[in-house]
Order: sequence, then C-alpha cells, then structure tokens
Amino acid sequence: MTSDACINLTGNLVAEPELQTSSNNSKYVEFRMAVSTTEKNSNGDYITNFYKIQRYSSESELNGLMSTAQKGTGVSVNGMLANRDIGDGKLPDEETILEYIIRAVAFEKDLAG
Repeated sequence: MTSDACINLTGNLVAEPELQTSSNNSKYVEFRMAVSTTEKNSNGDYITNFYKIQRYSSESELNGLMSTAQKGTGVSVNGMLANRDIGDGKLPDEETILEYIIRAVAFEKDLAG
C-alpha cells in the first residue's frame, strides 16, 4: 500500500506573486511565503521558515490567484512530498532532492469564503 506524505503550509506572502513561463511554455505562479513555527530561538523569538512555491495550473486559475494575492496576504498550500533524482544517474555523487508537489493554493480572500 502506498501513501502520500502530505503537507499543509499556512502563512503569509513575503513578496508579490509572479506569473512565469517554464522552458516548455507551461505557465505557473511563483511566490515566497513565511510560516511561523511554535519553536523559539535562543533569543526567545519565534522561528519563521520561508518557502518558494510554484503552482502550475490552468491560465484561468493562475490569473485568479494573481488577482487575489499581494505581499502580506494570508496563504494556505496543500500538497505532498516526493523524491526526485537529479541528473542521469551515471555518476555516484548525483543526488536525490525532496520536492513539494503542490495540489492546491488558497489566498486569504479565498479562505474567508
């Protein structure tokens, strides 16, 4: 039996999202988000993690995301973790990376909704 390693991130945008085009002409929205943790550092401040997210989808969904988001907007991301090999596998020092596969993104306006 297989199961997905699911992730859910809730935080805020730290910059305006950008509409991008990949090398194979796929459209996606890229944004950075900050997620506060419940852990504190040695100074007693809460630790914040930052994530760069790329959401590939239909152009209409991407335009909808772009129209509802700006710096500071609350964001929720749902997805899964997956391993991906880098390179062609011929060299022993090639690596496997852990990547997030994003299934859904909702911005604050969508969350209230």
